[in-house]
Amino acid sequence: MMMQATAGRSLLSSFMPVERSLVVCFNSLTGIGEVVLLPLDALKIKRQVNPDAFRGRGVVRIFMEEGTTLYRGWGWTMARNAPGSFAVSVIIILPPPSP
Repeated sequence: MMMQATAGRSLLSSFMPVERSLVVCFNSLTGIGEVVLLPLDALKIKRQVNPDAFRGRGVVRIFMEEGTTLYRGWGWTMARNAPGSFAVSVIIILPPPSP
């Protein structure tokens, strides 16, 4: 059985109103935006594994020496975070639409 739009409403808008769609989309974009924080997470992990490598080095110096290697894995992070944030917003954050 195929669902059809009724009374001038598209199939998508009958399933999810525009307000809910915007919340879901922006939540997915927020998940993708977490890539900005990747260098801090990478530095935290490196410091936990090898604390002696960071002694006597300031944050600015570490960022200059490490460079773009702190962003390794950004594509996988985005691929994981976008659907995860989407699922969280649909299942947990947004209540079901009222009839």
